[in-house]
Amino acid sequence: MRTAFMLFTTVLLGSVALAQSDFGVLAIVSPPDTVLLDTEVVPQVRIYADSDNDDDAVQVYLRIDTLYDDMLDTIIEPGETLTLDLTEWTADTEGVFTVLCSLYADDDTLFDNDTLSQPVVVRALRANFAVEAIPSPPGTFRFGPDTIPLLVVIRAAEANEDDSVTVRLQIDSTLYDETLDVYIDPGATDTIDEFSEWEPDSQGVFLVHCELLVEDDTAANDTLSKEVHVLPPWLDMAVASIEVPEETIPYGEALAPIRDCRRVGQQQRVA
Repeated sequence: MRTAFMLFTTVLLGSVALAQSDFGVLAIVSPPDTVLLDTEVVPQVRIYADSDNDDDAVQVYLRIDTLYDDMLDTIIEPGETLTLDLTEWTADTEGVFTVLCSLYADDDTLFDNDTLSQPVVVRALRANFAVEAIPSPPGTFRFGPDTIPLLVVIRAAEANEDDSVTVRLQIDSTLYDETLDVYIDPGATDTIDEFSEWEPDSQGVFLVHCELLVEDDTAANDTLSKEVHVLPPWLDMAVASIEVPEETIPYGEALAPIRDCRRVGQQQRVA
């Protein structure tokens, strides 16, 4: 009789289905992957509840290594997803840090999704300048008495207010070489037109090279080159006058007109 009772009890217990409640961390929305030094960031996390209970109390914790530690109490409804703001964080230390979020709920029965972590990089702002174009000298032109203005387009993709950049412009290294220190507003694109003009004195193919003498995040866009073709000058000839002995010429009389043609000069034209 005792054996039968124990067996019956075991069967009853085995047939009971226990209700499960699940609370989890879906995402660490903020801070992002990279934060600039001394930037103020509002950490954000996203959590969810899969529970049959109303008004479940959840404690959410967020830690950034030893730099930041905060906790938030909140109420979440069944099937609800919440995005929560925590206390503002000032990223005042450079480095790579781990952002760790965890939560706790009394009725939680699944624990694998209660924590989530991701890295954040805190770095100082470093200038990022780029040579966008060399509009002048043009690709082809004729040399002559006129000088050629030199223009360079520089972009400051990222810069501090007081960052300057040294721009060096060369033409075949020996024909022209000049450097300028310029200031460009962060995020702005500017055309640098303070270079001395160039007066080519021979024809040929020449290499125009612009280089930014600056240490920035992206060195690949700090230089730009182009070839220019300098052609011989145009000759500008003009007929000054045609002179004959008389205004009226007898029929059949042979006359030799006097021609006065002169060279006016050279004129530079873009081909």
